[in-house]
Amino acid sequence: MLKKYYIEFISPLFILLMVYAAVSKLLEYSTFSLQLGQSPLLSPFAHVVAPLTIAVEIIAALLLMMPKGRETGLQLTYALMVMFTFYIWTILHFSNDIPCACGGILEKMDWDAHLVFNFVFTVLGLFAIVLYQTGKNKTASTVPVQLDPKATVYTDASHAHLFGPFATTSSGSGCTSQPCTLLISPFYVKGQFIRGYKITSIIKDDEKGRVMRGVYLQGILPKQCIIKEGKTSVYLNQNGKETLSNLYKQFKLLASLHPSIPVPKPYDFFEDGGNEYLVMGYIKGVRLHEALKELYGDSTFGNLKVFKKKTLLGYLLDLATALDNLHIMGYIHRDVTASNILVRKGKIYLLDLELAWSINSDCPTAEGGTDGYVSPEQQRNERPTVSQECFSYGAIMLYTLTNTHPAKWKNKDSKVFFQGLESEGIPLHIILLMMSCLHNNPDQRPAFKVVQEQLQGYIEGFKMERTNKIFI
Repeated sequence: MLKKYYIEFISPLFILLMVYAAVSKLLEYSTFSLQLGQSPLLSPFAHVVAPLTIAVEIIAALLLMMPKGRETGLQLTYALMVMFTFYIWTILHFSNDIPCACGGILEKMDWDAHLVFNFVFTVLGLFAIVLYQTGKNKTASTVPVQLDPKATVYTDASHAHLFGPFATTSSGSGCTSQPCTLLISPFYVKGQFIRGYKITSIIKDDEKGRVMRGVYLQGILPKQCIIKEGKTSVYLNQNGKETLSNLYKQFKLLASLHPSIPVPKPYDFFEDGGNEYLVMGYIKGVRLHEALKELYGDSTFGNLKVFKKKTLLGYLLDLATALDNLHIMGYIHRDVTASNILVRKGKIYLLDLELAWSINSDCPTAEGGTDGYVSPEQQRNERPTVSQECFSYGAIMLYTLTNTHPAKWKNKDSKVFFQGLESEGIPLHIILLMMSCLHNNPDQRPAFKVVQEQLQGYIEGFKMERTNKIFI
Protein backbone atom coordinates (compact mmCIF):
# COMPACT_ATOMS: atom_id res chain seq x y z
CA MET A 1 0.00 0.00 0.00
CA LEU A 2 2.85 2.41 0.91
CA LYS A 3 4.58 1.65 -2.37
CA LYS A 4 1.47 2.32 -4.45
CA TYR A 5 0.65 5.71 -2.91
CA TYR A 6 4.26 6.85 -2.70
CA ILE A 7 5.00 6.00 -6.35
CA GLU A 8 1.76 7.69 -7.43
CA PHE A 9 2.90 10.79 -5.49
CA ILE A 10 6.57 10.92 -6.43
CA SER A 11 6.26 10.14 -10.15
CA PRO A 12 4.20 13.25 -11.06
CA LEU A 13 6.50 15.31 -8.85
CA PHE A 14 9.59 14.15 -10.74
CA ILE A 15 7.80 14.58 -14.09
CA LEU A 16 7.04 18.20 -13.16
CA LEU A 17 10.62 18.79 -12.04
CA MET A 18 12.20 17.26 -15.18
CA VAL A 19 9.81 18.97 -17.61
CA TYR A 20 10.18 22.34 -15.88
CA ALA A 21 13.97 22.06 -15.80
CA ALA A 22 14.17 21.03 -19.48
CA VAL A 23 11.75 23.69 -20.74
CA SER A 24 13.48 26.43 -18.70
CA LYS A 25 16.83 25.48 -20.20
CA LEU A 26 15.40 25.39 -23.73
CA LEU A 27 13.81 28.84 -23.36
CA GLU A 28 17.13 30.29 -22.20
CA TYR A 29 19.43 27.93 -24.06
CA SER A 30 22.09 30.51 -24.96
CA THR A 31 22.37 31.63 -21.31
CA PHE A 32 22.42 28.01 -20.14
CA SER A 33 25.25 27.14 -22.56
CA LEU A 34 27.23 30.28 -21.62
CA GLN A 35 27.00 29.52 -17.88
CA LEU A 36 28.14 25.93 -18.45
CA GLY A 37 31.10 27.34 -20.39
CA GLN A 38 32.07 29.35 -17.29
CA SER A 39 32.11 26.24 -15.09
CA PRO A 40 35.64 25.14 -14.11
CA LEU A 41 34.50 21.49 -14.29
CA LEU A 42 32.38 21.44 -17.46
CA SER A 43 33.68 24.26 -19.67
CA PRO A 44 35.58 21.88 -22.04
CA PHE A 45 32.43 19.81 -22.56
CA ALA A 46 29.75 22.54 -22.44
CA HIS A 47 28.77 22.12 -26.12
CA VAL A 48 27.94 18.43 -25.44
CA VAL A 49 26.66 18.62 -21.86
CA ALA A 50 24.08 21.37 -22.62
CA PRO A 51 21.92 19.49 -25.17
CA LEU A 52 22.58 16.12 -23.52
CA THR A 53 21.27 17.34 -20.14
CA ILE A 54 18.04 18.63 -21.70
CA ALA A 55 17.55 15.43 -23.70
CA VAL A 56 18.05 13.19 -20.67
CA GLU A 57 15.61 15.26 -18.59
CA ILE A 58 12.95 14.94 -21.31
CA ILE A 59 13.55 11.18 -21.66
CA ALA A 60 13.30 10.73 -17.89
CA ALA A 61 9.96 12.59 -17.84
CA LEU A 62 8.57 10.47 -20.70
CA LEU A 63 9.63 7.23 -19.02
CA LEU A 64 8.00 8.31 -15.78
CA MET A 65 4.71 8.80 -17.67
CA MET A 66 4.68 5.18 -18.85
CA PRO A 67 4.05 2.44 -16.26
CA LYS A 68 6.37 -0.01 -18.03
CA GLY A 69 9.13 2.60 -18.08
CA ARG A 70 8.47 4.11 -14.67
CA GLU A 71 11.16 2.19 -12.83
CA THR A 72 13.76 3.11 -15.47
CA GLY A 73 12.52 6.71 -15.32
CA LEU A 74 13.00 6.79 -11.56
CA GLN A 75 16.51 5.35 -11.89
CA LEU A 76 17.43 7.90 -14.57
CA THR A 77 16.00 10.78 -12.53
CA TYR A 78 17.86 9.56 -9.44
CA ALA A 79 21.12 9.38 -11.41
CA LEU A 80 20.60 12.95 -12.65
CA MET A 81 19.91 14.22 -9.13
CA VAL A 82 23.03 12.45 -7.79
CA MET A 83 25.18 14.07 -10.50
CA PHE A 84 23.61 17.51 -9.98
CA THR A 85 24.10 17.22 -6.20
CA PHE A 86 27.70 16.09 -6.57
CA TYR A 87 28.39 18.94 -9.01
CA ILE A 88 27.01 21.56 -6.58
CA TRP A 89 28.92 20.07 -3.66
CA THR A 90 32.14 20.19 -5.71
CA ILE A 91 31.52 23.83 -6.71
CA LEU A 92 30.92 24.79 -3.08
CA HIS A 93 34.14 23.18 -1.85
CA PHE A 94 36.61 23.69 -4.68
CA SER A 95 35.55 26.73 -6.67
CA ASN A 96 34.74 30.41 -6.47
CA ASP A 97 31.21 31.73 -7.04
CA ILE A 98 30.05 30.48 -10.45
CA PRO A 99 26.66 31.40 -12.01
CA CYS A 100 24.08 28.63 -11.70
CA ALA A 101 23.41 26.86 -14.99
CA CYS A 102 19.85 25.95 -14.00
CA GLY A 103 16.75 27.59 -15.41
CA GLY A 104 13.61 29.23 -14.06
CA ILE A 105 13.12 29.71 -10.33
CA LEU A 106 15.92 27.22 -9.59
CA GLU A 107 18.39 29.81 -10.87
CA LYS A 108 17.26 32.20 -8.11
CA MET A 109 18.51 29.87 -5.34
CA ASP A 110 21.95 30.29 -3.85
CA TRP A 111 24.33 27.32 -3.94
CA ASP A 112 23.54 26.15 -0.37
CA ALA A 113 19.76 26.20 -0.94
CA HIS A 114 20.24 24.45 -4.24
CA LEU A 115 22.33 21.73 -2.58
CA VAL A 116 19.59 21.10 0.00
CA PHE A 117 16.91 21.07 -2.75
CA ASN A 118 18.82 18.53 -4.82
CA PHE A 119 19.66 16.37 -1.80
CA VAL A 120 15.96 16.13 -0.79
CA PHE A 121 14.93 15.02 -4.30
CA THR A 122 17.83 12.58 -4.43
CA VAL A 123 16.64 10.92 -1.22
CA LEU A 124 13.05 10.83 -2.50
CA GLY A 125 14.23 9.14 -5.68
CA LEU A 126 16.33 6.60 -3.80
CA PHE A 127 13.41 5.71 -1.55
CA ALA A 128 11.14 5.18 -4.60
CA ILE A 129 13.69 2.84 -6.22
CA VAL A 130 14.05 0.84 -2.99
CA LEU A 131 10.27 0.45 -2.78
CA TYR A 132 10.15 -0.79 -6.37
CA GLN A 133 12.87 -3.35 -5.76
CA THR A 134 11.24 -4.49 -2.51
CA GLY A 135 7.94 -5.06 -4.31
CA LYS A 136 9.65 -7.07 -7.09
CA ASN A 137 11.59 -9.30 -4.71
CA LYS A 138 8.64 -10.25 -2.53
CA THR A 139 7.68 -13.87 -3.01
CA ALA A 140 3.95 -14.35 -3.36
CA SER A 141 2.53 -16.21 -0.43
CA THR A 142 0.60 -19.35 -1.24
CA VAL A 143 -2.65 -20.74 0.08
CA PRO A 144 -3.84 -24.34 -0.10
CA VAL A 145 -6.86 -24.93 -2.36
CA GLN A 146 -8.47 -28.35 -2.60
CA LEU A 147 -9.58 -29.17 -6.13
CA ASP A 148 -13.10 -30.33 -6.85
CA PRO A 149 -13.17 -33.98 -5.72
CA LYS A 150 -15.52 -34.86 -8.61
CA ALA A 151 -12.99 -33.77 -11.20
CA THR A 152 -10.37 -36.12 -12.62
CA VAL A 153 -7.03 -34.41 -12.23
CA TYR A 154 -3.68 -35.09 -13.89
CA THR A 155 -1.22 -35.16 -11.02
CA ASP A 156 1.69 -37.23 -12.28
CA ALA A 157 5.13 -35.76 -12.90
CA SER A 158 4.64 -35.63 -16.68
CA HIS A 159 1.95 -32.98 -16.22
CA ALA A 160 3.68 -31.00 -13.47
CA HIS A 161 4.57 -28.23 -15.95
CA LEU A 162 0.87 -27.54 -16.45
CA PHE A 163 0.49 -26.49 -12.83
CA GLY A 164 3.42 -24.09 -12.76
CA PRO A 165 5.91 -23.47 -9.95
CA PHE A 166 3.24 -23.21 -7.27
CA ALA A 167 1.98 -26.80 -7.61
CA THR A 168 3.08 -29.06 -4.74
CA THR A 169 1.46 -31.48 -2.36
CA SER A 170 0.53 -30.25 1.07
CA SER A 171 3.67 -31.99 2.31
CA GLY A 172 5.77 -30.08 -0.23
CA SER A 173 7.06 -33.21 -1.95
CA GLY A 174 5.39 -32.63 -5.32
CA CYS A 175 2.22 -34.10 -6.83
CA THR A 176 1.92 -37.85 -7.13
CA SER A 177 -0.54 -40.04 -9.00
CA GLN A 178 -3.01 -39.51 -6.16
CA PRO A 179 -5.31 -36.47 -5.81
CA CYS A 180 -3.47 -33.70 -4.02
CA THR A 181 -3.91 -30.20 -2.72
CA LEU A 182 -2.53 -27.52 -5.02
CA LEU A 183 -0.83 -24.46 -3.66
CA ILE A 184 -1.64 -21.45 -5.81
CA SER A 185 -0.91 -17.78 -5.64
CA PRO A 186 -3.42 -15.73 -3.62
CA PHE A 187 -6.37 -13.99 -5.23
CA TYR A 188 -5.85 -10.44 -6.35
CA VAL A 189 -8.34 -8.03 -4.81
CA LYS A 190 -9.62 -4.54 -5.53
CA GLY A 191 -6.84 -1.96 -5.50
CA GLN A 192 -4.05 -4.42 -6.28
CA PHE A 193 -2.05 -4.60 -9.49
CA ILE A 194 -1.56 -7.43 -11.98
CA ARG A 195 1.31 -6.75 -14.37
CA GLY A 196 0.59 -3.02 -14.46
CA TYR A 197 -3.21 -3.38 -14.51
CA LYS A 198 -4.94 -1.95 -11.48
CA ILE A 199 -8.04 -3.85 -10.34
CA THR A 200 -10.98 -1.57 -9.58
CA SER A 201 -13.76 -4.12 -9.04
CA ILE A 202 -14.60 -7.84 -9.19
CA ILE A 203 -17.46 -8.46 -11.63
CA LYS A 204 -17.73 -12.25 -11.44
CA ASP A 205 -16.05 -15.00 -9.43
CA ASP A 206 -16.49 -18.72 -10.12
CA GLU A 207 -14.49 -21.96 -10.33
CA LYS A 208 -13.09 -21.10 -13.77
CA GLY A 209 -11.65 -17.80 -12.61
CA ARG A 210 -12.75 -14.24 -12.12
CA VAL A 211 -13.80 -11.39 -14.37
CA MET A 212 -12.44 -8.09 -13.11
CA ARG A 213 -12.66 -4.48 -14.13
CA GLY A 214 -9.42 -2.54 -14.10
CA VAL A 215 -7.35 0.28 -15.48
CA TYR A 216 -5.06 -0.38 -18.45
CA LEU A 217 -1.74 1.32 -17.70
CA GLN A 218 0.36 0.20 -20.67
CA GLY A 219 0.39 3.61 -22.33
CA ILE A 220 0.70 7.26 -21.44
CA LEU A 221 -3.06 7.61 -20.94
CA PRO A 222 -4.86 5.03 -18.73
CA LYS A 223 -7.82 3.14 -20.21
CA GLN A 224 -10.63 1.18 -18.61
CA CYS A 225 -10.33 -2.56 -19.24
CA ILE A 226 -11.80 -5.96 -18.44
CA ILE A 227 -9.47 -8.66 -17.06
CA LYS A 228 -10.55 -12.30 -17.43
CA GLU A 229 -8.77 -14.84 -15.27
CA GLY A 230 -8.35 -18.49 -16.22
CA LYS A 231 -7.34 -20.96 -13.53
CA THR A 232 -4.94 -23.48 -15.00
CA SER A 233 -6.23 -26.56 -13.21
CA VAL A 234 -6.32 -29.58 -15.52
CA TYR A 235 -9.42 -31.74 -15.87
CA LEU A 236 -10.61 -34.52 -18.15
CA ASN A 237 -13.54 -33.97 -20.46
CA GLN A 238 -15.83 -36.78 -21.56
CA ASN A 239 -13.48 -37.66 -24.43
CA GLY A 240 -10.50 -38.05 -22.10
CA LYS A 241 -8.82 -34.90 -23.45
CA GLU A 242 -7.01 -32.28 -21.40
CA THR A 243 -8.97 -29.05 -21.06
CA LEU A 244 -7.06 -25.98 -20.02
CA SER A 245 -8.00 -22.31 -19.90
CA ASN A 246 -8.64 -21.16 -23.47
CA LEU A 247 -8.04 -17.47 -22.86
CA TYR A 248 -5.13 -17.42 -25.27
CA LYS A 249 -7.42 -18.79 -27.99
CA GLN A 250 -9.89 -16.01 -27.20
CA PHE A 251 -7.10 -13.43 -27.32
CA LYS A 252 -6.00 -14.55 -30.80
CA LEU A 253 -9.61 -14.73 -31.98
CA LEU A 254 -10.42 -11.21 -30.76
CA ALA A 255 -7.25 -9.92 -32.41
CA SER A 256 -8.33 -11.43 -35.73
CA LEU A 257 -11.92 -10.16 -35.48
CA HIS A 258 -11.46 -6.63 -34.15
CA PRO A 259 -12.44 -4.12 -35.52
CA SER A 260 -14.27 -5.87 -38.39
CA ILE A 261 -16.65 -7.52 -35.90
CA PRO A 262 -18.09 -5.54 -32.94
CA VAL A 263 -16.11 -7.25 -30.18
CA PRO A 264 -13.95 -5.83 -27.35
CA LYS A 265 -10.45 -4.77 -28.38
CA PRO A 266 -7.84 -7.21 -27.05
CA TYR A 267 -5.04 -5.51 -25.09
CA ASP A 268 -2.92 -8.25 -23.63
CA PHE A 269 -2.50 -11.90 -22.63
CA PHE A 270 -0.10 -13.07 -19.93
CA GLU A 271 0.46 -15.64 -17.19
CA ASP A 272 0.89 -14.71 -13.56
CA GLY A 273 1.07 -16.90 -10.47
CA GLY A 274 0.19 -20.00 -12.49
CA ASN A 275 -3.01 -18.47 -13.90
CA GLU A 276 -3.77 -16.95 -17.30
CA TYR A 277 -5.16 -13.47 -17.92
CA LEU A 278 -6.88 -11.92 -20.93
CA VAL A 279 -7.12 -8.12 -20.95
CA MET A 280 -9.72 -6.46 -23.19
CA GLY A 281 -11.02 -2.96 -23.73
CA TYR A 282 -13.92 -1.91 -21.49
CA ILE A 283 -17.08 -0.99 -23.39
CA LYS A 284 -19.37 1.21 -21.36
CA GLY A 285 -22.86 -0.09 -21.99
CA VAL A 286 -25.58 -2.43 -20.70
CA ARG A 287 -26.39 -6.05 -21.42
CA LEU A 288 -29.24 -6.61 -23.85
CA HIS A 289 -31.64 -7.89 -21.20
CA GLU A 290 -31.03 -4.72 -19.17
CA ALA A 291 -31.62 -2.53 -22.23
CA LEU A 292 -34.89 -4.38 -22.89
CA LYS A 293 -36.10 -3.87 -19.35
CA GLU A 294 -35.47 -0.14 -19.67
CA LEU A 295 -37.15 0.14 -23.09
CA TYR A 296 -40.26 -1.87 -22.26
CA GLY A 297 -41.10 -0.82 -18.75
CA ASP A 298 -44.53 -2.39 -18.23
CA SER A 299 -45.50 -2.30 -21.92
CA THR A 300 -45.68 -4.94 -24.61
CA PHE A 301 -44.19 -4.63 -28.09
CA GLY A 302 -47.53 -3.62 -29.61
CA ASN A 303 -47.96 -0.74 -27.15
CA LEU A 304 -44.47 0.72 -27.64
CA LYS A 305 -43.92 3.94 -29.51
CA VAL A 306 -42.66 3.60 -33.07
CA PHE A 307 -39.13 4.82 -32.27
CA LYS A 308 -38.80 2.12 -29.57
CA LYS A 309 -39.98 -0.57 -31.98
CA LYS A 310 -37.42 0.63 -34.51
CA THR A 311 -34.75 0.57 -31.80
CA LEU A 312 -35.52 -3.06 -30.95
CA LEU A 313 -35.56 -4.12 -34.60
CA GLY A 314 -32.33 -2.17 -35.06
CA TYR A 315 -30.70 -4.28 -32.35
CA LEU A 316 -31.83 -7.44 -34.14
CA LEU A 317 -30.61 -6.19 -37.52
CA ASP A 318 -27.20 -5.22 -36.11
CA LEU A 319 -26.90 -8.61 -34.40
CA ALA A 320 -27.83 -10.50 -37.58
CA THR A 321 -25.25 -8.47 -39.52
CA ALA A 322 -22.53 -9.06 -36.91
CA LEU A 323 -23.18 -12.81 -36.78
CA ASP A 324 -23.30 -13.07 -40.57
CA ASN A 325 -19.94 -11.31 -40.82
CA LEU A 326 -18.56 -13.55 -38.08
CA HIS A 327 -19.60 -16.61 -40.09
CA ILE A 328 -18.07 -15.17 -43.25
CA MET A 329 -14.78 -14.85 -41.34
CA GLY A 330 -15.03 -18.55 -40.50
CA TYR A 331 -16.33 -18.65 -36.90
CA ILE A 332 -19.50 -19.56 -35.01
CA HIS A 333 -20.16 -17.86 -31.67
CA ARG A 334 -22.13 -20.79 -30.12
CA ASP A 335 -23.27 -18.84 -27.05
CA VAL A 336 -25.44 -16.01 -28.36
CA THR A 337 -27.47 -14.91 -25.32
CA ALA A 338 -28.90 -11.67 -23.99
CA SER A 339 -26.11 -11.64 -21.39
CA ASN A 340 -23.43 -11.93 -24.06
CA ILE A 341 -24.70 -8.98 -26.09
CA LEU A 342 -23.76 -5.48 -24.98
CA VAL A 343 -25.68 -2.38 -26.04
CA ARG A 344 -23.88 0.96 -26.23
CA LYS A 345 -25.44 4.07 -27.78
CA GLY A 346 -27.79 1.99 -29.91
CA LYS A 347 -25.07 -0.35 -31.17
CA ILE A 348 -24.50 -3.98 -30.17
CA TYR A 349 -21.27 -5.78 -29.30
CA LEU A 350 -20.62 -9.52 -29.04
CA LEU A 351 -19.09 -10.71 -25.77
CA ASP A 352 -17.71 -13.95 -24.36
CA LEU A 353 -16.33 -15.95 -27.28
CA GLU A 354 -15.26 -18.79 -24.98
CA LEU A 355 -17.25 -21.38 -26.98
CA ALA A 356 -16.47 -19.87 -30.40
CA TRP A 357 -15.58 -22.51 -32.98
CA SER A 358 -13.81 -22.36 -36.32
CA ILE A 359 -15.98 -23.62 -39.17
CA ASN A 360 -12.92 -25.32 -40.66
CA SER A 361 -11.89 -27.01 -37.42
CA ASP A 362 -11.78 -30.78 -37.02
CA CYS A 363 -11.31 -30.60 -33.25
CA PRO A 364 -14.07 -31.90 -30.94
CA THR A 365 -16.39 -29.15 -29.79
CA ALA A 366 -16.61 -28.17 -26.15
CA GLU A 367 -19.94 -28.80 -24.50
CA GLY A 368 -21.80 -25.69 -23.52
CA GLY A 369 -24.57 -23.28 -24.24
CA THR A 370 -27.33 -21.59 -22.29
CA ASP A 371 -30.76 -23.03 -21.63
CA GLY A 372 -33.39 -21.46 -23.85
CA TYR A 373 -30.89 -20.47 -26.53
CA VAL A 374 -29.27 -23.71 -27.66
CA SER A 375 -30.63 -25.64 -30.63
CA PRO A 376 -31.58 -29.34 -30.37
CA GLU A 377 -28.43 -30.16 -32.37
CA GLN A 378 -26.16 -28.23 -30.00
CA GLN A 379 -27.77 -29.98 -27.05
CA ARG A 380 -26.71 -33.24 -28.67
CA ASN A 381 -23.21 -31.77 -29.09
CA GLU A 382 -23.29 -32.17 -32.86
CA ARG A 383 -20.79 -30.42 -35.12
CA PRO A 384 -21.54 -26.66 -34.96
CA THR A 385 -23.26 -25.09 -37.95
CA VAL A 386 -24.54 -21.66 -38.92
CA SER A 387 -28.04 -23.10 -38.73
CA GLN A 388 -27.54 -23.78 -35.02
CA GLU A 389 -26.56 -20.14 -34.57
CA CYS A 390 -29.78 -19.16 -36.37
CA PHE A 391 -31.77 -21.00 -33.69
CA SER A 392 -29.97 -19.04 -30.97
CA TYR A 393 -30.67 -15.86 -32.92
CA GLY A 394 -34.37 -16.79 -33.00
CA ALA A 395 -34.26 -17.10 -29.21
CA ILE A 396 -32.76 -13.61 -29.06
CA MET A 397 -35.60 -12.37 -31.29
CA LEU A 398 -38.08 -13.97 -28.90
CA TYR A 399 -36.46 -12.27 -25.89
CA THR A 400 -36.15 -8.91 -27.67
CA LEU A 401 -39.76 -8.78 -28.86
CA THR A 402 -41.42 -10.14 -25.69
CA ASN A 403 -39.01 -9.00 -22.94
CA THR A 404 -39.26 -12.56 -21.58
CA HIS A 405 -36.46 -15.11 -21.26
CA PRO A 406 -36.79 -17.67 -24.07
CA ALA A 407 -36.55 -20.57 -21.59
CA LYS A 408 -40.04 -19.60 -20.37
CA TRP A 409 -41.43 -20.28 -23.86
CA LYS A 410 -40.04 -23.81 -24.05
CA ASN A 411 -42.28 -26.84 -24.46
CA LYS A 412 -45.29 -24.75 -25.44
CA ASP A 413 -47.67 -26.02 -28.07
CA SER A 414 -47.18 -24.30 -31.44
CA LYS A 415 -50.68 -22.84 -31.36
CA VAL A 416 -50.28 -21.53 -27.81
CA PHE A 417 -46.83 -20.17 -28.74
CA PHE A 418 -48.23 -18.33 -31.77
CA GLN A 419 -51.18 -16.91 -29.83
CA GLY A 420 -48.85 -15.74 -27.08
CA LEU A 421 -46.75 -13.82 -29.59
CA GLU A 422 -49.85 -12.30 -31.18
CA SER A 423 -51.04 -11.13 -27.76
CA GLU A 424 -47.75 -9.23 -27.41
CA GLY A 425 -48.73 -7.14 -30.44
CA ILE A 426 -45.94 -8.46 -32.66
CA PRO A 427 -46.69 -8.15 -36.40
CA LEU A 428 -47.46 -11.41 -38.19
CA HIS A 429 -44.53 -11.23 -40.63
CA ILE A 430 -42.07 -10.81 -37.74
CA ILE A 431 -43.65 -13.76 -35.87
CA LEU A 432 -43.25 -15.95 -38.94
CA LEU A 433 -39.58 -14.96 -39.33
CA MET A 434 -38.93 -15.71 -35.67
CA MET A 435 -40.64 -19.08 -35.82
CA SER A 436 -38.67 -20.04 -38.94
CA CYS A 437 -35.43 -19.30 -37.04
CA LEU A 438 -36.67 -21.51 -34.17
CA HIS A 439 -37.69 -24.37 -36.45
CA ASN A 440 -36.69 -27.80 -35.11
CA ASN A 441 -35.52 -28.80 -38.57
CA PRO A 442 -32.21 -26.98 -39.20
CA ASP A 443 -32.77 -27.15 -42.97
CA GLN A 444 -35.88 -24.99 -42.60
CA ARG A 445 -34.10 -22.13 -40.86
CA PRO A 446 -33.34 -19.05 -43.01
CA ALA A 447 -29.92 -17.75 -43.98
CA PHE A 448 -28.75 -14.68 -42.11
CA LYS A 449 -28.80 -12.64 -45.34
CA VAL A 450 -32.54 -13.36 -45.60
CA VAL A 451 -33.03 -12.34 -41.96
CA GLN A 452 -31.21 -9.05 -42.59
CA GLU A 453 -33.24 -8.26 -45.71
CA GLN A 454 -36.56 -8.92 -43.99
CA LEU A 455 -35.66 -6.93 -40.88
CA GLN A 456 -34.48 -4.03 -43.01
CA GLY A 457 -37.83 -4.12 -44.79
CA TYR A 458 -39.73 -4.12 -41.49
CA ILE A 459 -37.75 -1.12 -40.24
CA GLU A 460 -38.44 0.75 -43.50
CA GLY A 461 -42.11 -0.13 -43.05
CA PHE A 462 -42.12 1.50 -39.64
CA LYS A 463 -40.55 4.59 -41.19
CA MET A 464 -43.30 4.72 -43.82
CA GLU A 465 -45.94 4.21 -41.13
CA ARG A 466 -44.49 7.09 -39.15
CA THR A 467 -44.36 9.33 -42.24
CA ASN A 468 -47.97 8.59 -43.15
CA LYS A 469 -49.12 9.47 -39.63
CA ILE A 470 -47.36 12.83 -39.89
CA PHE A 471 -49.14 13.76 -43.12
CA ILE A 472 -52.63 12.49 -42.15
